[in-house]
Amino acid sequence: MRLFICEKPGQAKDIARVLFGQLPRNMGFYYEHGNDCVTWAVGHILESAKPEEYVEELNKFWNLEPLPLFPDKWKFKVAKGFDKQMNAIRGLINRCDEVVLATDAGREGELIGRSLLTYSNFDYGRKKLSRLWIQALDDKSIRDGLKNIMPGEKKQGLYMAGLARQRADWLVGMNCSRVFTAAYGSKEPKSKEGPISVGRVQTPTLALIVRRDLAIENFKAKSFFNLTGVFEHSNGAIKTSYKIPDAKRDADGHCTDEKLLQAVADKCRNQVGQIVEASTEAKATAAPLPHDLLELQKEASELLKISVKQVLDCAQVLYEKHKLISYPRGDSRYLTESQFEDVPSIMATIVAMDPTMSEVVAKLNLSKKGRAWNDVQVAKSDHHAIMPKAVPNKFDWSILSAQEKAIYKLVRDRFMMQFAPDYEYDASIIEIECESERFVAKGNVERAAGWKGIFKVVEDESNAKEPQQKLPEVSKDDEVRGIAFDVTTGKTTAPKPYTQASLLEAMQSVASTVTDPVLKKILSQSNGLGTPATRAAIIERLLEVNYVIKKGTKIISTDKGRMVVKKLPAELTQPETTALWEFQLSQIEKGTKNMTYERFMGELEQQVRDMVAEGKKIADERQREWLKAHNNTSAGAKV
Repeated sequence: MRLFICEKPGQAKDIARVLFGQLPRNMGFYYEHGNDCVTWAVGHILESAKPEEYVEELNKFWNLEPLPLFPDKWKFKVAKGFDKQMNAIRGLINRCDEVVLATDAGREGELIGRSLLTYSNFDYGRKKLSRLWIQALDDKSIRDGLKNIMPGEKKQGLYMAGLARQRADWLVGMNCSRVFTAAYGSKEPKSKEGPISVGRVQTPTLALIVRRDLAIENFKAKSFFNLTGVFEHSNGAIKTSYKIPDAKRDADGHCTDEKLLQAVADKCRNQVGQIVEASTEAKATAAPLPHDLLELQKEASELLKISVKQVLDCAQVLYEKHKLISYPRGDSRYLTESQFEDVPSIMATIVAMDPTMSEVVAKLNLSKKGRAWNDVQVAKSDHHAIMPKAVPNKFDWSILSAQEKAIYKLVRDRFMMQFAPDYEYDASIIEIECESERFVAKGNVERAAGWKGIFKVVEDESNAKEPQQKLPEVSKDDEVRGIAFDVTTGKTTAPKPYTQASLLEAMQSVASTVTDPVLKKILSQSNGLGTPATRAAIIERLLEVNYVIKKGTKIISTDKGRMVVKKLPAELTQPETTALWEFQLSQIEKGTKNMTYERFMGELEQQVRDMVAEGKKIADERQREWLKAHNNTSAGAKV
């Protein structure tokens, strides 16, 4: 018998229907037809055992004697309410000759599937292990996947990376949460200190927020100055900005010498200058690429004012339940070239769901195969970009919630943008020399709105600052006269508090916060802090343990959160440490020789030992001080 193990019931139902040609009778915990059987888990049906299930003495949270704890044999238990499902899976694994893992195509999906095999004592020597790798649950994707089932060993590196991630999270979280609660916190949840929650990704993410908040609070605005000048040309006035020499700028690129600029203004007023550069270039900007999860969360939270977790939850429902979009938890913004053949059926579905879209489709060039279709780029990730899917029968739009409709529209519109005309504009630049000083004028003039005239998007702030003035026609060596100059004052501004969307971006691009060039280069190749699928949950956890609060759209650290970052070892709070761990996990996934599961776990265990030793030392000192303050020398006294 060949057994397909899926991650969730809906996934199993779709695969069984395509595999068997029709959906056979549900046998309670699986579908079976002929020599094939399809069963399912419920996501993480297996949970890691608690510390006290390894060492009974740890049932007292404040007992630090058994720490650090490194299990010789890792234990798992079935999630509450799913014993019957797990028993059915174990029975089917024992019956079968071959297991085909059909869990989600990614690190966590691989870990879930392999954990079920380990828990069920799967015999790798006698039985065959295969992998069904699909990135969407539409019929075509499933059929294509079934034609290309791969040997299980091809994803061995992915499993080892998932296993290392799972165990690292447990070791850091369990050992460090206990020892640093004893050192700095309280076992009373409602006390000011409360228990200290430590996480491999959670804690450095908190540190990002705390450091941003402190930078804002300690910020002192500085004045700086700019010089603008208006030069008269026979074809019209030219508004320019003075090109401040680098030697006259501070470390932030500003000029703080008002008198210097005033002297330039006085020197050039009513003087004749010469145009030393004049050019106009026709430019075009293509539509933004399709969404990955981060891009979708950023755009949705900005436009819809909803949390990044709500965005992910809605996207997951659209993918898993309604089959309207592809897998949403990936980090690629490209599509496979073979998916281009699905464009007509996808557009037909879009119009059938919303007939008003026929007017939009009429403005598109559906034969335009733009930069989004790129197999090389897709190969760099486990998944392709998020895209709308074709639905065989007319979908009842009314069954979607308001948020689900809004998220679908964002995915739909971004996909449709790929067939829209480019945004076209003329980019002009004029450079003037007057009294040996340089002035520059730039201007962008729209020629064709293209995709910007059809779809609404969140503009990048840097693009929004581009000047839109129309410059007069001039030629190089033309004479101009300086007729007006103005020294303007500006003030440096503090960094902006994080929003959920900007925090997600900071977690992914943590390399930008690192100054060490070697580490920066390494981290630029990593996924940053966490993964696209876990970052929203990390933010929710920080809110749950009262390390941060929401003020409108802002994420602000609490006193407790600041205390945690201040007190914990740098290894736990430095974002680059965890980002480096994520990079090492990616190296395990790729099967590189310089980073193996064994090496990663060995190095991590030593770090945990060092941090626990530090925490114990502080906790012991705290207890001695408490005993001294209370004149109580009883060995049984507790903080």
